Amino acid sequence: MDGYIVINKLIKDSKPPHPIFLPGVKNVSPIIRALYSMISVITIKSHKWFMQDKRMTETEEKAYEKFTLGYFVKEVKNEAIQKNFIWCLNFAAEAHKDQKRKDIECTPYINHPIGVAYIISEEAGITSLDLLRGCLLHDTVEDTSVVIDVIRARFGDYIANLVEEVTDDKSLPKQKRKDLQVIHARTSSPQAKMVKLADKLYNLRDLDRSLPKGWTEERRREYYEWAFQVCEGLRGINSKLEEALDEFFKTKGLISVREPTDGPLEDIPWPEHEELKPLIAAANLAAKVHRRRFLFNASNSVPYINHPISIAFIITEEAEIYDTSVLCAAMLCDVVGEDNTTVEDIQEMFGRQVGTLVAELFTHSSSTEDKFKIQMNKAHSLSYHAKVIILAGMIDNCRRLEVFEPQGWSQQMRENYFKWAFQLSTALANTHPQLELELNNIWIGQGLKTFPMQSKEEPQCI
Repeated sequence: MDGYIVINKLIKDSKPPHPIFLPGVKNVSPIIRALYSMISVITIKSHKWFMQDKRMTETEEKAYEKFTLGYFVKEVKNEAIQKNFIWCLNFAAEAHKDQKRKDIECTPYINHPIGVAYIISEEAGITSLDLLRGCLLHDTVEDTSVVIDVIRARFGDYIANLVEEVTDDKSLPKQKRKDLQVIHARTSSPQAKMVKLADKLYNLRDLDRSLPKGWTEERRREYYEWAFQVCEGLRGINSKLEEALDEFFKTKGLISVREPTDGPLEDIPWPEHEELKPLIAAANLAAKVHRRRFLFNASNSVPYINHPISIAFIITEEAEIYDTSVLCAAMLCDVVGEDNTTVEDIQEMFGRQVGTLVAELFTHSSSTEDKFKIQMNKAHSLSYHAKVIILAGMIDNCRRLEVFEPQGWSQQMRENYFKWAFQLSTALANTHPQLELELNNIWIGQGLKTFPMQSKEEPQCI
C-alpha cells in the first residue's frame, strides 16, 4: 500500500491479529521500523488495559477499531485478496494450458473453472476468496499433473482439503467414481457442496449448449439423470443455485414441482470479498471472447486467455499494483473487436475507468508489426496504467518466446518480434523501474542494446 509498510508484528488478542503500519517510505531504517512497531503495540495494549473494565459506547467502539489500525486493515487486506486471487487464477490457467473441453469448439479447459467461480460469485452471491480459489483449482489435481501436496504448500490446508474433497480417484473405474459422487454428496462439507453445485450447473448448461464429440443423445440424457441424483444430495446449502438447477431439470422432465424444503437452508457465514466480483467477471468475459484463439496465432501455443491472465499476474506480483480497475483492464486488454465486443460494452459492464483504459490499449490492426507501430506512435500520450499493462504484456510474450517456438513462425519472425518490442519499450522508458529491469534482462539475453535507464550519476531507486 503506497505510503505504508506492513510490519509483521501481530497483536495477540481475541480478535484476528492486525498488522502494524508505519507511515513513510520503503527505505526507512529497520531499527526505526521496529521501534515504531513496539511503541504502537505498547500504546494499543495500554489502551486495552485502561478500557478493560469499562463498557464502551458504540461511538467509542468505532473509535477503538480505528485506533487499533482497523481503518487501514481493510485496504491492505484488499490488496492481499486481489493478489492471492490473481496468483491462483494464473496457477490454474497454466496448470490447464494443454487441456481442452470436449465441446465442438474445443474450448480451453480453464474456461470451466473460471465459469464455476463466476457462477458462485454472480448467481450464488458468494465472494469468499477461499471458496472462489477452490473453484479455480477444483480440477487441477484430478485432471493435471499437479499433486495435492503442491496445492497444500502453495495455498494452505483449507484450499487443499477442499480440492481433495471434490477430486475423483482416477484409479477407480468411471462408473464407480460416478456412484461415489452420488453417495458422498449428502455428507460433503458446505464448501465442497457449493463447488459441486456450481460445477454441475456449468457442465449441464455446457452440455445442453453443445453435444461433445463422440457423444450420443442417449449419453447426454444419462448425464442429466446422473447429475440430478448428485444434486439432490447437495441440496440445502444455497437456494439460488438450487433454483437454477431445478429450472434446468424441469426443462428435461426430471422434476415437475419442487416440494418445499423440510428445514431451513444452512446459514453459512461466508466471508465477503466484493472486490473480487469485477475480477471474476473480467476473467470470465475474456475467457469467452478468446475461446477460439491461441497466443501468437499458433495452434501449438497456450490458449490466448492465458496471456491476459499472466499480464494481471505480472502487474500484481512484479509491478505491485493491485487496483481492481487496472487488473480488469489488463484481462480485457484484447477483447475489443472480438465477438463484436465494443469499448461501450466494457464501460457499461465494468465502469468508465476500465473502459477508458481498454480504449487506450485497443489497436485496429491484426498485424503484429502494425500493432507495435500504432503503440509506438501514441506511446507518449498513454496513461501510466496503460503503459504498465503494455510493459507487462511484452514481458509475458517475450518470456514465452524465449522458451517456445510458435508453429508457423520463422526465426526471422521471432527476431522481429523482439526488435519491435525493444523499440516500443524504449518509447515507454521510465514508466515502471521493476518491469523495465525485467525487460532489460530479456534484451541482454537477446543481444539487443540495454534498456534506457537513468544515468549512472543518478541511479534509479528500485
